[in-house]
Amino acid sequence: MKDGTLNWEKELKQAEEELEKLNEQTLSANDLKSKLDAVSVLLRELKSELVAYMESTVEHETFEEENLRDIVEEPEKKTRLEVNYLKVAATSLNSELEKEKSELNAIQQREGMASIAIASLETELNSTKSEIAFIQMKEKEERDKVVELPKKLQEADQAKSLAQIAREELRKVEEVESLNKRMIE
Repeated sequence: MKDGTLNWEKELKQAEEELEKLNEQTLSANDLKSKLDAVSVLLRELKSELVAYMESTVEHETFEEENLRDIVEEPEKKTRLEVNYLKVAATSLNSELEKEKSELNAIQQREGMASIAIASLETELNSTKSEIAFIQMKEKEERDKVVELPKKLQEADQAKSLAQIAREELRKVEEVESLNKRMIE
């Protein structure tokens, strides 16, 4: 009985450890989601800055072309380089954003599976606790029976003794009756 209880307690402890791991994964998923949100905001800001920069660059280029075509060629090259750099940065951020989204989706799927596993483990945990309580109740009943057994044996011995005395008395009464009948005859 004790081995069964120890086994159940061991399984209960393992279930609780798995539950803790799943909770840690859920916290990690939430952390990644907040990072993804921050990267998304940063990307939107960079896109806005790029648009504003592009607009100001276009206005600047128009003004410079009208007045100083020769002087503009150098800033134009710089601007193109900067725009190309910003495009590369935007592409990189978009790529990182997609990667984060993919990781978030994977984490959300794991969260879903973890939630299912948690519910299953909680159900199993409750079932295990019920079984342990039932086993402990049965063990108590068996201990109570073991305590009652000597009392019942003593009662049986007393009943045997009383039956023996009663048989003895009956035999004596029958002998007396038999003697009385012989005397009467």
